[in-house]
Amino acid sequence: MEDILNYTRKELNSLLEEGGFPVYRSKQIYQWLYTKYVNDVNQMNNLPVNLRQWLINNYNWRFPKAIREQVSKIDGTAKFLVELVDEQTIETVLMFHGGKAAKQRKTLCVSSQVGCPVGCVFCATGKMGLKRNLSTGEIIGQLLAVSRVHGKIDNIVYMGMGEPLLNYDNVLKSIRIITDEMGLNFSSRKITISTCGLAPEIKKLSEEKIPLTLAISLHAANNELRNALVPINKKYPLEDLLGAVKYFINKTNRKVTFEYILAKDINDSILHAKELAALLKGFLCNVNIIPANPVPGTAIKKPNARSIANFVQILQSKGIETVVRSEKGADIDGACGQLKARTNGND
Repeated sequence: MEDILNYTRKELNSLLEEGGFPVYRSKQIYQWLYTKYVNDVNQMNNLPVNLRQWLINNYNWRFPKAIREQVSKIDGTAKFLVELVDEQTIETVLMFHGGKAAKQRKTLCVSSQVGCPVGCVFCATGKMGLKRNLSTGEIIGQLLAVSRVHGKIDNIVYMGMGEPLLNYDNVLKSIRIITDEMGLNFSSRKITISTCGLAPEIKKLSEEKIPLTLAISLHAANNELRNALVPINKKYPLEDLLGAVKYFINKTNRKVTFEYILAKDINDSILHAKELAALLKGFLCNVNIIPANPVPGTAIKKPNARSIANFVQILQSKGIETVVRSEKGADIDGACGQLKARTNGND
């Protein structure tokens, strides 16, 4: 049976109408799902019994569930192992920002695939290969599973396991459902999609008229190095990627974030910084420097503090807005590039 979370409210209206029920019931169903986080149809007591039975008989109500939560002793970041209906697992990370606990902003990093086919050198997920795409409902289900425990989420980043733009339709549909005013009523301006650089899909995204943030996993400023670090660059080299980014900026007038994992003796030299500054000159953008996190099976190492500071200073001196992303959850393998759907503490 189809997952009930796969449907937009417009689609749910059509299904209810076909089933002989009034379409206004979709608002009530959405409120139970996305405001009260209830997935037991029998608790939806403002729905008539015959509708509840119809929903049970025709749709899947077994949502993704968090089967393990690990909490960082350093910064409180929480990593969830989420089990899907077919018993595949993914990882989802909740990060906290700001001052006192009661007022901290919460950012949820969601996955879009079980595994990933891209194979970026910095990334543990890529070493898994691709198992399958997540459905729309499985993407949204991560948000609901965490919200039941930690309350309302402030920001959503599609930066977990997988390449979001390789699961384009389900990712975009999940955003349309998440931003529905009758459901979570989430602001699209608080949603970020990160991609390793699928040029055609970036152009397609620019036509969607959704004012979200686009983040590009760049990591190198020349094709030779980027081919080695981000294999998709062989298909969509920097010329194609940056052309698509310019198209996105021109269409949306939205600032683009370039993510740059800084790895010792790989892409962290003064020359690399100057090359990056020249490449991004004139772009409406900012750069997130991400000091490399350890990934088992690789020789990736984090640069020292002086190298990081020098790299940032060069970019800023060239007029490029640059920040160093604060590390979150590294002690629980929840930081950038470390997600791997571990089912125990050893794999």
